Amino acid sequence: MVAPPRQPVFFVQPVAVLVEGKDEEEFVNALLKHRGFPNGFQVTEYGGGDCLPTVLASFRANRHDPNRALVVVRDAEESFASTFQSVAGALRAKGFVSPSQAGTLADGDPATGVWIMPNNRDAGALEDLCWQAISTKSDADCITTMVDCVQRKGSDLTRSSRAKAQVRAWLACHGKRAEDRLGLCAQQGVLDVNHAAFDAFTLFLRRALAPHAVIESAPANRPEPPA
Repeated sequence: MVAPPRQPVFFVQPVAVLVEGKDEEEFVNALLKHRGFPNGFQVTEYGGGDCLPTVLASFRANRHDPNRALVVVRDAEESFASTFQSVAGALRAKGFVSPSQAGTLADGDPATGVWIMPNNRDAGALEDLCWQAISTKSDADCITTMVDCVQRKGSDLTRSSRAKAQVRAWLACHGKRAEDRLGLCAQQGVLDVNHAAFDAFTLFLRRALAPHAVIESAPANRPEPPA
């Protein structure tokens, strides 16, 4: 079955934040709310890496005057380097400047930034940041012990999938269902988005509100002709 064409998204806020899925969209909105951000962010899910070029083209076609920064957030999964290269290439292919490093903003109209979860360095995903916050809880070691046991019994968990398993197991032990998204858990306060684990990502988003005051000093990667 062929998926219906994606409806165009109109970007009307100063900062557009593109995230992979609905879960990430809800999570970032919860973080913005609980961290006391002012209005000015439009968080939109783009449906995963393969769909990013389509949404970037929509952004270029449906961007309104107040927009001054475009931020793309994506999970590294098993490789930070290849994921960053993929996002940077998608930006350039659609006529945007791409930052030379993840976690920075590049000068352009709009300024552009890329954040690769969890920390612009390691393999992993949003769940890795969530686990950093959960790991300070008194019962977190119970989950770690359980997952260690499962791995010793032969479970083939990658680094990324281990963090996801640990987060889901902890949430289940706190009354959350498997279908409850991380964003919903953050909205409800079960996941503490004020934890220091999220400070660097929060600072990155704050800088996007005034991008031209914090533009990276390293040369940006210039765009290719728009496709």
